[in-house]
Amino acid sequence: MLGALFVLACGCGRVGFDAMRTNVDGAVPVDGDAPAPGWTRIAAGDQTTCGIYLDRAYCWGRGTNNEIGDGGGVDRLTPIAVALPAGVVTAVAQGEGHGCAIVDGAAFCWGSAPPGNGLPASALPVAVGGLPSPVTAIAAGGGFTCAIASGTAFCWGSDSAGRLGNGGGGNATTPQPVVGLPQPAVDLDAANDHAMALLADGTVWAWGHNDSGALGTGSMTPAQTDTPVQSLIMGTLPALAGWHACALQASAAVCWGLGTMGELGDDLSQSSATPRAVSGLGSGVELIATGGGPTDFDASCAVVAGVTSCWGNGRYGRLGHGATSNSPVPVPVQGLPANTVELALGYGHSCARGGDGVVRCWGRGELGQLGDGRGVMDFVPVSIAPVP
Repeated sequence: MLGALFVLACGCGRVGFDAMRTNVDGAVPVDGDAPAPGWTRIAAGDQTTCGIYLDRAYCWGRGTNNEIGDGGGVDRLTPIAVALPAGVVTAVAQGEGHGCAIVDGAAFCWGSAPPGNGLPASALPVAVGGLPSPVTAIAAGGGFTCAIASGTAFCWGSDSAGRLGNGGGGNATTPQPVVGLPQPAVDLDAANDHAMALLADGTVWAWGHNDSGALGTGSMTPAQTDTPVQSLIMGTLPALAGWHACALQASAAVCWGLGTMGELGDDLSQSSATPRAVSGLGSGVELIATGGGPTDFDASCAVVAGVTSCWGNGRYGRLGHGATSNSPVPVPVQGLPANTVELALGYGHSCARGGDGVVRCWGRGELGQLGDGRGVMDFVPVSIAPVP
């Protein structure tokens, strides 16, 4: 995923840590179990995590491409406020090297500027022009961004592999409508090089690269499409990662795309262009999320009765089962309270927001992805540091 978050259903946990932590300079003690109420959204991208706390956006993790949006251009080991204009933040998103947010119905983005991303490289958020008001959803992918404004899906940035859905119109420096959607769009997600939108009639449409059948159409051909095609999923927005995707169907979890690392959770470790049921979760799945990218492969997590389980590529300990081994079936995240209400997965780390407002993360952490102030990898969930 790239993680993308939008007004989300998209976009992660762990255990076995010391009760007391200190931040990087050792001055401020951080209680690993202390409550941090107030988090209402989380999103994870490449190596950066963001969330909404008391209507403001905060980010932590890698910041050398200005993904944090605080103007510093450096990594942050604990949450720091994004320098957005005054207003209520309703959505955050993190892609590969850039982040975005919706503030009072307007879109703002910050970070690196790969060719044709429609924005200058900026350490501070800049307003996205050319979108009607209000903007209701936003998703950041690999070198491109998509949003929904007044029911229309727009994308801008690099059009490699057809990821803008503009019918072959090429790179776009300003938001361009996705062509050919038969109904208004209500939600969307973006991955490394493809995107999907949920329409008002409950159908799901996809465009971009069809690696290993990632578009969910039942076929691996064509290899890519620059105009939307209808997927086999109905009624819910899939969660997208680098090479696979997952969704809920009749309260059961299904996944498709690349599966060689166990990403599909069906105990087969094979790729599939059609959705396959995830093993062992049953029909009470409450939410699902995916993460990963073009180099680290993918992982997935889901929640049943508040309990989080993960499967797929276990590099960096991002499955939360205490090791770095892959798993082709869901395994419970160790030590995570049974109260998860939101998940967000990056390239090598995962985070979960509990119903108590606490955010806990696990996996890769040397750049601050876990937000607990230590800058180290952890195989089990740790609570992020309090907001300054």
